[in-house]
Amino acid sequence: MKRRQTILLGAVGCLFLLFIGAYGIRTVFVKPLKELKNQIAALGDKLHKNKQEKEAYLLDEKYLQDTAPRLFGGDADTATAEAGKMLTEQIVRLGLQESQFSRTPLGARRLRGAKEKAR
Repeated sequence: MKRRQTILLGAVGCLFLLFIGAYGIRTVFVKPLKELKNQIAALGDKLHKNKQEKEAYLLDEKYLQDTAPRLFGGDADTATAEAGKMLTEQIVRLGLQESQFSRTPLGARRLRGAKEKAR
């Protein structure tokens, strides 16, 4: 081989090795990094969505905590009294006799396939 052919073959070989090396670097480093970047972006979106849902939940919970005492009272006794009052009003409104109705359950009910525990 002549000197010119050897130099040309060396230059072409170097260019070939350069392209192979660039493709190898892209395959080994850049492609996994892009996949990680996409995964991070997807997790960021999911985190943002969860944060919005949590904020909405907290707002709804606060609304319920503010509203519940106005509806039936803040404790079980007040709620029971309010529910009894509503039942009495409904019974009177329907024209029924109050003495025929009880405000408290009379014991455990027998349900088919289940047993209700008495409190």
